[in-house]
Amino acid sequence: MVREQSKALMVIHGHDAQSEAGIEALRQGYKSRFAQESVMRVDQPVCVQF
Repeated sequence: MVREQSKALMVIHGHDAQSEAGIEALRQGYKSRFAQESVMRVDQPVCVQF
């Protein structure tokens, strides 16, 4: 087993094709830049107000 430090990024986005493409581009870029086999993604609907 290998232990690595990790970071979490929270992105609040709409449920649309453009958002999906942007998030997948971020994941692929991270995988390439840091030589990772996978990057976890968790999706959960939320209600946000400011």
